[in-house]
Amino acid sequence: MSERSGKMNSVSVIIPYYNQGKYLHSAVQSALSSYEGDIEVLVVNDGSTEGHAKHYCNQAQKLDPCVRIIHKENGGLSSARNAGIREAKGTYIQFLDCDDVLLPGKIQRQVDQLQYSRDKLVSVCGYYIANEWLRNLRDETHSINRFPFTVGSFLFQWERGFSIPIHCGLFHRSVFDDLFFEEKLYGKEDWLFWSILAGRQRNAFIYCPFVGVIYRLHESGMTRSLDKMGESWVEASKILDKLYAPQFPSFAKASRDWHLNFYKGSRLSDEEKNRPHVSSSNSGTGEKPQRQDDRSHRTATLIKESGAASNDTPLISFVVPVFNHKAYLKQCIESLINQKTTVPYEVIVVDDRSTQAGVIDALRAIDSGSALFKVFQNDDNYGISLTQNLAVEQCSGEYIAFVDCDDYILSTAVDEISQVIAETSADYIFTDKNHVDESGHFISRFDYGGYPWIKPSGSIEDDVLLGMVASHLKVIRRKIYLALGGCDDNYSGVQDWDFALRTIGEGKFHYLNKALYSHRIHKNSVTSSGSVTQFWMTNVLRRKYLEKFSINAEVSAMVEINKISTDSIRYISELFKEGVRYTFRTNEFSLSDDQVDMLREFNTYFDRIFVSAGDAASLMGYLWDHKIVRGF
Repeated sequence: MSERSGKMNSVSVIIPYYNQGKYLHSAVQSALSSYEGDIEVLVVNDGSTEGHAKHYCNQAQKLDPCVRIIHKENGGLSSARNAGIREAKGTYIQFLDCDDVLLPGKIQRQVDQLQYSRDKLVSVCGYYIANEWLRNLRDETHSINRFPFTVGSFLFQWERGFSIPIHCGLFHRSVFDDLFFEEKLYGKEDWLFWSILAGRQRNAFIYCPFVGVIYRLHESGMTRSLDKMGESWVEASKILDKLYAPQFPSFAKASRDWHLNFYKGSRLSDEEKNRPHVSSSNSGTGEKPQRQDDRSHRTATLIKESGAASNDTPLISFVVPVFNHKAYLKQCIESLINQKTTVPYEVIVVDDRSTQAGVIDALRAIDSGSALFKVFQNDDNYGISLTQNLAVEQCSGEYIAFVDCDDYILSTAVDEISQVIAETSADYIFTDKNHVDESGHFISRFDYGGYPWIKPSGSIEDDVLLGMVASHLKVIRRKIYLALGGCDDNYSGVQDWDFALRTIGEGKFHYLNKALYSHRIHKNSVTSSGSVTQFWMTNVLRRKYLEKFSINAEVSAMVEINKISTDSIRYISELFKEGVRYTFRTNEFSLSDDQVDMLREFNTYFDRIFVSAGDAASLMGYLWDHKIVRGF
């Protein structure tokens, strides 16, 4: 590993993941944007137990072929990092917690520095602290660049002004030939690691004078008790004292004094609570292996069938994919089976192996009355797209109508929809919706998909390219759904929009300006827990179909703009379809929050984005392609 040239400049980024999946997408995309050479991104799933863990891992893996998911039983942060080290193939190793991000070019600059300074093994850069949304950046580099990287600094100054988040370092692979993270400690594994490394590799550190990392502060960040952290300090101190007592005989007393004054003394101040030297510890259980990709193995088992089947073929089959949300199931299903209509219809429910106790019992307990009601359960957890496809296979209706298991519809919905079918022979009908709270109380009405800036233009096809206006309640001719291959598992999360975009030119849309659907807003919905990946897939999809429907195959013009607004989106979209391509460029040190939000949602339209490094980091996870952004 001593040679550092040519193909030897590969990098392995190790990202431990435990129950903070909503940040994972940003972390992975930031890693991809930080190096232009040979890179692998190893996401180590340390037995995450959160409900959408599999979804978060799948979405991260779709960002690039170089992203690999490693599943292991829970063992803690150090265990996850060590697992990544053992799998890493790169010449250099970069660590990154799943809720933090690297700035564009971070690894590239440090690889270049280590290539030039061949006697060095570790490059260390500065860092920002930011809020949950990667805004309000605060430069904390002073906790690094004021101190020499010596054993004495790590032993006597750590937490007393000196602190290096592990993400700031880029390490030559040889560092880990005989050094790993201590897995028996509750905390202080970073302090122990840095201190031992400084002793073994004297003069191997080099400071790289730029900010390359953002450390995110958020309410869901893992916290640790002061007592347990104090115990870890004592245990780590014992290990270090055995190593360095002859060289630093005063260390034991200095360590005890700090423990007494800090951990046994006054409570942490707000500033001290925000210091990033405290790393996350994980606890939990292992996760089941991921599902197979062979579609032929995906099956669902009938567990309940009730109600009287009509002699007439159902006009509409309601499809309800279920994953948890037990508290809302009864209201959802009863809104379907208690329709005030004489039109024949059926209700098909498929449980995607819910992890919440009592879901199947709750479905079995529902009295279907006269409506034909069937409940299936997947033989494995397949995700929303494949669950919807399996449900449609069980349907016999001419049309299928999708209802989320935590939502409900009006009792007149079947009659309203059947009238539209009779009058228009539409293939894809969609309505307006009401947002309701957890208790079902009305919040507000949303027309035409709920986008305040998208008004009906007279062409639903053009409007669907801007955003998913063809939303709840969606009623689709079953023959069209099957002919187009149903929902694509690659776009789970925005699978409905992907299907609507594929319907353009294949079926006839119709918009019914009535709020027949009630969409429940609550903290456990997939939409609220995965907003970053939702925006990313939205940008990926929009770009894909804009290019498909562009008139000119070659670029007719390049346009540079420095501001984007919803008022300009339709105009930009139309010119894009004419062959125009866009660059976003600003000379401002920091964009407004409004402009960052606009770029997060609409970076689709840009081939290049030139913004400050901090703003570039704020876009991580949202970009249709991580290569388009450049930070200065």
